[in-house]
Amino acid sequence: MKKKWMILFSIVVSVFIVWNIIWYLLISHTYNPLVKEMPKDNFGEYYIENDGYSYYATKPDYLSSTGNLVVTRLETDNCIIIWPSIYGNKVEYGAMIKVGNTGIGITIDENLNPINDSEEDSKVIDDNKKELEELMAKAKVMWDLQ
Repeated sequence: MKKKWMILFSIVVSVFIVWNIIWYLLISHTYNPLVKEMPKDNFGEYYIENDGYSYYATKPDYLSSTGNLVVTRLETDNCIIIWPSIYGNKVEYGAMIKVGNTGIGITIDENLNPINDSEEDSKVIDDNKKELEELMAKAKVMWDLQ
């Protein structure tokens, strides 16, 4: 009976080790090319400011698959958020747009169209279209996105 438990324990530990190795390789393959040119700040985060814009990258937390890239226009605090997928070429986008004293988060596609068909979201995007186009262009250049 003790031998069966040892075998089961060995299998569970082996699966966990393999899972960790695969996760690490996927994260490294996806995020290392994105942050290789970015310095780390005092908190160990990838961050750089350039020409009135800030660029920020966060790798996924341990055993998570969600990290992000953010480009912000410092003058307005509006930003584009990009969530690269570790499972292929799928990328999700969002925008945080300051309207008055609040920020509105809107999930968008790569062409800056809101994912949902809300008239309010469409209006906020349209009102800030030029700046969002600049932010998206900056993000594509910084992280070599297609």
